Amino acid sequence: WTFTSSGTYQTDTATGVVVQPGPPTQLIVVAPGQSLAPGTGGVYGSAQTQTAGSFIPITVYVTDEYANQVSTGRNPIYVVTSDTFAVAAGSYSLTGGALTVTNVTFNKAGSQWVYANDNDLAQPALSQGTSSMTIVAASAQQLQLVLPGESADPGNLSSNEPRGVTGT
Repeated sequence: WTFTSSGTYQTDTATGVVVQPGPPTQLIVVAPGQSLAPGTGGVYGSAQTQTAGSFIPITVYVTDEYANQVSTGRNPIYVVTSDTFAVAAGSYSLTGGALTVTNVTFNKAGSQWVYANDNDLAQPALSQGTSSMTIVAASAQQLQLVLPGESADPGNLSSNEPRGVTGT
């Protein structure tokens, strides 16, 4: 930061001013193609398109209201997705106010979300962090047989609904 003051009699410039972050207020989720934007309240860039079934590294930051990273020991942070067919990424501990989750995956193509929730019940809750991205279908791996009375259910890999279909 550089501050400059000027007046009728004097001009002066001060450099090297250190801005300290405020108290932790929010979680910010940063996807590939994005970066934390301290001082703005959010992120720079747009999330890159990802492929269904691929692991996607997601970084979660604890920040003040202006997206300045705050080193805090708040734990746990729970990471989930909007994909009803994906396995929840899980619960994680922060180090220095940040964590990187490498096992986020989506099974269903389309517009999807990643959510980070503060599960530290001993302190006031941080606001939820979110990031959206487009997921495209992976390369074809097999043929799908849909019989009468069934319907295709893309992304459903459940053993209860074989072949990605629902119905009987």
